Amino acid sequence: AEFLLPLAIEEQRLNNQVEIDVIRSNESWIGVTNPEDLDAARSALAIIND
Repeated sequence: AEFLLPLAIEEQRLNNQVEIDVIRSNESWIGVTNPEDLDAARSALAIIND
C-alpha cells in the first residue's frame, strides 16, 4: 500500500483538493520499507538515542 500514497496525493493535488508544501531538511531519513532494512534502521536509531 505504501507505493499508492504518492498516486493518491497527486490525484488530490491535480483536483485542487489538497495543497502540498515541501520542507527541505538536512536531516537523515530513517525508514523500513523492506524487512532487510530493519537492522540498519535500528542501528541508526540507536545512534540518535545515545
